[in-house]
Amino acid sequence: MAKVRFHPLFEHLRGTIKGMVFRLSHNGKISAYLSPDMSQVSWSQAQDAHRERMAEAWAYASAAIKDPDIREIYIQMAIEQKKNENRPFDMAASDYFHNHNNLLGDKFQWDVDLYRAKVENRKERMRKKRW
Repeated sequence: MAKVRFHPLFEHLRGTIKGMVFRLSHNGKISAYLSPDMSQVSWSQAQDAHRERMAEAWAYASAAIKDPDIREIYIQMAIEQKKNENRPFDMAASDYFHNHNNLLGDKFQWDVDLYRAKVENRKERMRKKRW
């Protein structure tokens, strides 16, 4: 594996440049890889359903870690499961996705129609971008 020392100008490089994706991992290292061409991919119904469930779990985790009391619960769960206590978001998303635990109760509202509209909007933008 090649290692690169970035000039301080590029120390916080994230995003895409001409088909190369740059991202900063949770351990502080920058990764670079080619952006996949997903233009010809057609998702199955099962894949669409899984992606919706995952989006719902991420929406829940975003809302859950904003609540200081619930955030502490997920930090404690991460410590007990010997995972990184600095990543309560991952614990919350996993807990909601696998166990359907909703510690927010009525505070968490998931709108699947809004999610589908966003996905369609993203697809439309990508179609226009290719032309």
